[in-house]
Amino acid sequence: MVDKSQLNKVYDGKVTVPLLVSNMSVGGVLARDANIEFLDPNVSPTATFADKIVNPNKIVTVTGYKLTEAAAVNYDIPLSIQVPGIAISSLGITGKFTADDKTHDGKTDAVILTRELVGTIPGDLVSLIGGVAHFEDPHSSEELKRVIFDMTNASLTGADAGNYSLTSVADAFAKINKVLPVTLVDFEGKQRNASVYLYWRTASEKDNDYFQVERSQDGKAFIAIGQVKGNGTTNVVQNYSFTDGVAPAGTVYYRLKQVDYDGKFEYSKVIAVKADGRSGAEATLVAKPNPTPGKVVFTSTDAASGPVTLILYHSSGRVVVQKQVEQGQELSLDLAGQVPGIYYVQVQTTTGKTTTRVVKQ
Repeated sequence: MVDKSQLNKVYDGKVTVPLLVSNMSVGGVLARDANIEFLDPNVSPTATFADKIVNPNKIVTVTGYKLTEAAAVNYDIPLSIQVPGIAISSLGITGKFTADDKTHDGKTDAVILTRELVGTIPGDLVSLIGGVAHFEDPHSSEELKRVIFDMTNASLTGADAGNYSLTSVADAFAKINKVLPVTLVDFEGKQRNASVYLYWRTASEKDNDYFQVERSQDGKAFIAIGQVKGNGTTNVVQNYSFTDGVAPAGTVYYRLKQVDYDGKFEYSKVIAVKADGRSGAEATLVAKPNPTPGKVVFTSTDAASGPVTLILYHSSGRVVVQKQVEQGQELSLDLAGQVPGIYYVQVQTTTGKTTTRVVKQ
């Protein structure tokens, strides 16, 4: 006979259970006869289920045992024993999932991206389906927030799902981003003649003062090269553009700094543009003297008619001076009252915009 408690097991994907002779006894014969052991302790018997499927009332066939030589002289036992009422119980497993970031909407609902099970037997066909998830609170944050999985409608599916029980699903983490004042549809750039032409669109704007255009040669350190006025508050698609006439050769990186009326700002994605480094600024706009202690005069080959707007930017992106010059008048700015440093001058005409760099001594 076999102690049933030694046969009951948790699902492991196998049909066998190793046994110890010490957990077996011989039925129908004396346990001992003149101090003779009946079952050979050096032989390892095996309990075999008909299949691996979880069931609380299964039959197990025990084989692989034998009598000792001393007992075999006087006794005979069957080659196998069938033991009923043995259970294979389900294997408890855990799950995990990933959740999508979202924009603040005052709700805690979260979108589940992926589901995964942990602790399944290799090769088994079982997966996690259903369930919903929610953020721990509805507030936006720069940090990742905890997302909790609700197992109410979750279940296991697959050919081997019945052999498992889902015990828990670990929390995930995602972001609730604040509502942006400007919805940027796209932001692109391309080489055009001797310049880099940047263009972008917005689907909606709220209190949008201006866009500051920033450039970098390594994608990390950015400098402001110009500004483009925003459209305040609007739900109509708006198109914007900016021409960088002094882009260096090689891969150049750009981003937009969108600034609200109250000074709050958001950065766009960073884009990369392959520039050929042709000196478009010198071909269309020349600043003399440069560097300058004071007055600087600009010569432009742009033959556009109408007034010209000169905008002087500090390297931080702050507008220092804005001046409108009528057609035929000298294009000049006086930097005598400005602190020494690097400035950018943007010339806006009826046909486009060009920017050049000026150093104030």
